[in-house]
Amino acid sequence: MPALLHSPNARPNARTASGTSRGNPSGWSRLLGLAACRGTRFRFQPAASEGVARCVVLRVKRGKRTLRHVLAVVPEGGALDLVAVARLYGAGSASFVTPETAASVTGFSGPLAPYSADPAVELIVDQRLGGLPEMVFNDIRPDVSIAFDTGDLLALARPRLGAITA
Repeated sequence: MPALLHSPNARPNARTASGTSRGNPSGWSRLLGLAACRGTRFRFQPAASEGVARCVVLRVKRGKRTLRHVLAVVPEGGALDLVAVARLYGAGSASFVTPETAASVTGFSGPLAPYSADPAVELIVDQRLGGLPEMVFNDIRPDVSIAFDTGDLLALARPRLGAITA
């Protein structure tokens, strides 16, 4: 697994499996490193086509004022219910952000991991995913999926659970 986790023994110009340079680890590199340290069960598998989750960054607003940014984890084919997200936060609206804003808010560019080290960016997981035995993500590499034990991932990331898909 050294190619997937940040390794101090890697070549100076080496890139991780997620495509980021060693000097700026991706959200995936941080999540996998933390998961390995905490004993979170996960496994790599060929890219999955069903039962996959995805992560998106949303802006939750009351009037013209942004209340917070939220990292939402939803089923790949599920329609995100922005009204439901806004209601969960007592806000007037929720909207998608640009990739540049997502990178600025999360501190990472590229594929988003289901983890936020910044307490100002709350992680919310659709409750349908919370009931599955595993959460599978295809974002780490085009040919590889990562499957997390759902209970372990929820314990590690400590997200808010809510009905956020239609």
